[in-house]
Amino acid sequence: FRQPQRLLRTRGLSPLNSFLSLPFQFLPEEEEYIKEELEAEEEKGILSKKGRKEPARIGMEARGTSLVEINPGFSEDAAVDETERCFKCRICLLTFPAVTVATEEEREEIDAYGFMDGLTYATGVNKCVECGECTASCPVTAIDPDFSPRRLSGKALMEDAEKLALSEEIWLCTTCGICNAICPYGVDFLRFIQGVRSLALSKNSVPHFFAEGLLATEEIGTGADASDSDKLKWLAVEGEGSEEELKVSDKGDVYYFSGCLSYLDSVYGDRKNLKLLEIARSAVKILNSIAIVPAVSKEEKCCGHDLLWAGDEKRFKALMKANIAVIRESGAKTVVFTCAECLRTFDIDYRRFSGDLGFEVMHISEFLKDKDLKFVNGKGEIITYHDPCRLRHLGKYEEPRTILKRIPGVKIKEMTHNKDRATCCGVSALLTCGPVARRMQIERLTEAKQTNASKLVVACPKCWIHLDCAYDSNPELGMGNSKDKIQMEDLTMTVASRLDLKFRKV
Repeated sequence: FRQPQRLLRTRGLSPLNSFLSLPFQFLPEEEEYIKEELEAEEEKGILSKKGRKEPARIGMEARGTSLVEINPGFSEDAAVDETERCFKCRICLLTFPAVTVATEEEREEIDAYGFMDGLTYATGVNKCVECGECTASCPVTAIDPDFSPRRLSGKALMEDAEKLALSEEIWLCTTCGICNAICPYGVDFLRFIQGVRSLALSKNSVPHFFAEGLLATEEIGTGADASDSDKLKWLAVEGEGSEEELKVSDKGDVYYFSGCLSYLDSVYGDRKNLKLLEIARSAVKILNSIAIVPAVSKEEKCCGHDLLWAGDEKRFKALMKANIAVIRESGAKTVVFTCAECLRTFDIDYRRFSGDLGFEVMHISEFLKDKDLKFVNGKGEIITYHDPCRLRHLGKYEEPRTILKRIPGVKIKEMTHNKDRATCCGVSALLTCGPVARRMQIERLTEAKQTNASKLVVACPKCWIHLDCAYDSNPELGMGNSKDKIQMEDLTMTVASRLDLKFRKV
């Protein structure tokens, strides 16, 4: 719910009157959590409750003597000010109406019944025998029994398609994919959720609780408020490791896809524990150490992950085409990723929509498995590793662990839930941030703490962001960067920090 103010300036010029006039209906299960969040933000001065602005009105005399507008409305600046006031107040977070979140003419109407019929066959939902394995293993159901993957599948087959598409349930799924992995009949529940959400968007209605998250996915996906120069701002970060130390090129056999790190840093850069730009810098530092000067491009776009999982296939495909063109222009044969979401999107979704990409895609840990990395000797260190859901979707469990085990002195202590049974960080595409997600995050951080490791290593920037947010709200967990507390760090940074640079080859 803490969306950046820059997002408001790009999305805030649509009329607010109908939104602000909605009847407020308090949610018992959400009220306590949200009130605590609002109170905490009010203490920090984030919230600022001010009176609602009124647009200028034409006087009675003018109305009778002229054909001028009766209500000229807000100026552009006043509209932006009112939007910021509205979102800083956020009393609306205690409501749960369904509201229109997009009115673009390009949204095409879909025959809901025909669409759902085809979707259930394409994803194998029609083969569901209601064995309940998916529901029994679902981390959301474990916290909120009202949600059930099995029940959703049944509704798709037995109930009104439009009713299902406009329900709250389809937005509660974190798309962690445990259900896909465990289903004995091969039901592709993840693609089913993607499809139903695209149907919901075509009907132009999304439960209000998820509307802000949806706007955030569009902001990240379209990059509406980011200049090209911002995309590679990680190259110019000041501090340890100057700009001259990082060697990149416009073309080359290896392309490094940094994704939305620069954008995410602009949103979450005030978090003292997060060093998102250092992920990209560490990746190039590692590649340079083995004589690789990777290609990068300021024309690179968001991979589209969040838009796709929010159901916006049209904008996702536009980003996909742009990224494929940029990479092909670089002449790259291999694309290296540090973001699990980006890799999964290229490897599964780009191939599904576009076919052969013309280049290979690899997580950086997979790319480095046979490379001659030189490390400095260090003191013994126990770390634990969090498997991101998107690497689980690709079955990549050993590659990150293998590269970590190559670091002298490092020992991995596994959490209770690991590899194909690893639990989710709780948030998918910025859509599912709420009490259920927070419970999942606290449970995951508690597991990490129980390993007695000094460091929790992640391989997805979003996982780091969400787990750090949970720590921020629950300092009693003992997570952080101070002495004797378990730290969180991206895998790429862990590897780069232990390189012996006297062997650097470029």
